[in-house]
Parts: sequence; structure tokens; C-alpha cells
Amino acid sequence: MILLVLALSCSREVEKITVSSDPLSDLEAVTDLSIEIGDRVLVLKWSPPPSGSIQKYLIYRSDTTATNFNLYDSATVTEYTDEAVQNSIPYHYKISAISTTNYEGKLSHVISGIPGVFSIEINDDDVYTSLRQVTISPVYTSTTTHIMLSDTDDFSTSRWLDISGSVGWELPDADATHTVYARFKMSSGNESNDVVSDDIILDRFAEITAFSSNAESTVFEAGDVMHFALTTGESGGEASVEIPDAGDIQLYDNGNSGDAIADNGVYERDYTIPPDVEFENGLIVGSFTDPAGNDAATMTLSYRVTVRNAPNSVTLYVDALHHNEVELAWTESDAGDFRSYRIYRSESMPVTMESFYVGKITSASETSITDTSVVPSTDYNYIVVVTDESGLTSESNTLSLTTSDNDKPEDVVLVYEATDDETFSLKWTKNQDVDFESYRIFRATSATVTNSDANLFSIETSQSATTYTADYDTTSTVKYYYRIFIYDEFGLSSDGSNTVTRP
Repeated sequence: MILLVLALSCSREVEKITVSSDPLSDLEAVTDLSIEIGDRVLVLKWSPPPSGSIQKYLIYRSDTTATNFNLYDSATVTEYTDEAVQNSIPYHYKISAISTTNYEGKLSHVISGIPGVFSIEINDDDVYTSLRQVTISPVYTSTTTHIMLSDTDDFSTSRWLDISGSVGWELPDADATHTVYARFKMSSGNESNDVVSDDIILDRFAEITAFSSNAESTVFEAGDVMHFALTTGESGGEASVEIPDAGDIQLYDNGNSGDAIADNGVYERDYTIPPDVEFENGLIVGSFTDPAGNDAATMTLSYRVTVRNAPNSVTLYVDALHHNEVELAWTESDAGDFRSYRIYRSESMPVTMESFYVGKITSASETSITDTSVVPSTDYNYIVVVTDESGLTSESNTLSLTTSDNDKPEDVVLVYEATDDETFSLKWTKNQDVDFESYRIFRATSATVTNSDANLFSIETSQSATTYTADYDTTSTVKYYYRIFIYDEFGLSSDGSNTVTRP
């Protein structure tokens, strides 16, 4: 009998074992020795010798060649896991059995393995697919030659496939989460120790089950908030609504921007209407694409929607200011549905659409008006109201001004002309005042001719008329003197022309 003390360099110690060198020992080697390979692990499995009572097994390992083995460890069962290995390095093993009478049996044949990483990804690790046909991308060691795929982890109906990169696989015909399982085999016949897997959701159909908003029986304006809700039953997709004059507006299922509950498959949004969006009786269409890329049939709101925006206001300014008229001008309206400009005036603030109505212009490009109904030395306030085809309005700035003082009319030069023995003419230069009202001819029997009512001889209201012809009494011995006063629209008279009389 020989007593051996077995020790390992990695501080692993095998308990003291007494083994026999008796050549008559008939304890056979273990059978069915195999090795399974994993990530930084090798798993040895075997069956006991055909006969004999076994108390334990000895594991011999060689880290370099399959010829120089050292006692490495022991085991009391027919499986041993070696985790003190590195990936991509070959390891070699032999197994012997120790009988209950401490006799060591024959060494097994050599079995070798190279640890490595094994895994699979379905469709580059996508979460969803809309097709049953998928691609399995395996990760395996350089000595791997075969892969076995299965829809179940027992591989009951599977077979080994040659491995050369990616492998095609067909998922079961049901929209659900599917798991694909895989095992690997090396050129040595060894297999991977663990079953690896990956899963993917097969989704071939998308649907919008409900679409609603707060826009029914409501006319919206810029700044109003429209709320949309698109129910799909699937989170993680993309939903939107198409709004006339605004395009596609994204909806959310993230608990923000008007979405009540995140990830519940109801896509919502509070949409604030911008100033440039306006339409009548428009259709709003909802769209949805699920995470697998399936497009649902669009759904349209069951009612039409109207958005009306008041036109942008214009800026009012003075173009010219006189004592008897005000020339107003303003910037051109950019309203696409322009209807009119309406101008209002008041002598006190504020100016409203109940104030004095100056006038109306129906061409957007016509941006001025002259108010001829003002009087001198008076404070006035103006606004321009822009109206669109929907009847919505906007008011300009309020323009405040004061008309200038009224100056006396300019006098003319008067001459007397004897036409013949029975008639005479008074002629004068033309008055140029814009507020001309009349030429008034006064006559007196003295050289001092005033514009009193008693001296009024004739009135001419045409500013272009510069001659007055009349008969005179040839028998009269009274000498008359004539003078012209110019009157304006406000009743103010000139100082009076020169005085003329019959020579």
C-alpha cells in the first residue's frame, strides 16, 4: 500500500488518499466522459465504471498538452465544474475512480475543451418584429461547428445545423413574445454547457380603436388649446394627427404634453393653436405606427373642425395734417381672407366701433383715407379696424392728433371794367384756399366798404368763377364802391380786397 498526499499549485488541496499499486486491481475506467463548454467554465460529466464500489473520483488536468497531467481535484459525484479556466485556452482532462477499499482504477481517455462565450441575438436584439422570419446571430468559439435552435428549452424536435454566421429562423404563427433557445457543438463533439436564448415580440397588426378631441361644436382661435386622444392599445409606437394648415402634429404616450398616463397605449397632446393656422370645417386625421413598424388604418374625427384667427392689426399713422382735413395712412394687412378696413374717430378716449364712422375700404392694398369732416384746432383720436371674411376683427394703435388753427382766406385783387353803356363787370384773381366757401361782393356808397350784411351785393360759390357782370342804372347819380371778401368753410372771412368804383 502506498500513501499519497496530493496538492495543487493553485492552493487547492486534495485530501490524503491511499491507492493501490496491486496489478491485480480490476477497477475499470469511467465511461461516457464528456465536456460541456461555457463562458470561463468547463463542465465534466461521466458514468461510473461498469463494476466496483466507488467512493470518489480523481480529476487530472493539463493546461498545455494532452501528455503531462497533474492531479487537479476530486469529486464524489459524476460531474465536475472547473471555473478556474480562461476563455480561448485549451484544457485537457482525465478521470479515475477510487474504490471504497482505496484502490484507484484506470485513467479515462483524454477529453479537451476550450472555454468561450456563447449567445444569440434575434434581429440584432430588436424588441419587435412584424415578420415571422427572423435572423439569429450567434456568438460562439472558433472550434464551434454546429448550432441547435428550438422554440422550447427541451430541444425535443430540433436537430443540429451547420453554423456559418447568421441563421434564419421562423417564429410560431402567433402575435406574442417568442423565445428562441440555442445550444452549440464543437468539432471535438463537446457541447456548450448552458442553453442560451433570446426573445422577441412578434407583432403583425396595428389598430386605432378610438380618436377624440375637444373640438366638437367649438370654433377655435389662436392661443386656444385643442386636446387630442388616440387609443391604440400599444405603447412605444408613434402617433400623430394631421391638422389642416398646420401639417402633422405628434402625439405622446409619455405622461407629458397633455398625455394623462404614460405607456398605456393612449397617445395624447394639448396643442396650442398658433396665429398662422386658420381653416373652416376641416377634417383632422389620426395616424399610428406601432413599435414593430405596422401602420394602422387612419381614423378621422367624426366631426369637422373650424379654427378662425383674428387678422393681424395694422399700424396707423398721420400722412398729412391740416386745419380742415386729416390724411391717414396705415400698414397693409397680411390677412389672406381680408374683407375691409373701417376707420373710426372720437374726440375723447377710447375710440371704439361705436365712435364716429369715418369710412370703409375693401381693398387690402388701399391703405389711406382723408377725413374731411374735421374742424380746426380740435383734438381727434383714430383707429383702423381690420375685418376678415369670418367677421373677426383687430384694432390698430390709437392715433391722437390736433388739427391746426384756421388761417384767414387769401384776398384777391379786384378790378372794375365797363362793358358797355348799360353793363359793367367786376373781375378778380382766383383764390387758392383749399377750404374756400365763396366770393362775397359787398357794395357801399362810400369808399369804406365793410362786409356787413347790409352791404352784401352778391355771392359766388364757384372758386373758379372770377367775373361778375351786372346792369347798372344809367339814370342814377349815386356812386357805388365795390369790394370782395373771401369766406372759408368755417365762416372765417379774409380782410377784404381793394375797393373799386366806376371811373
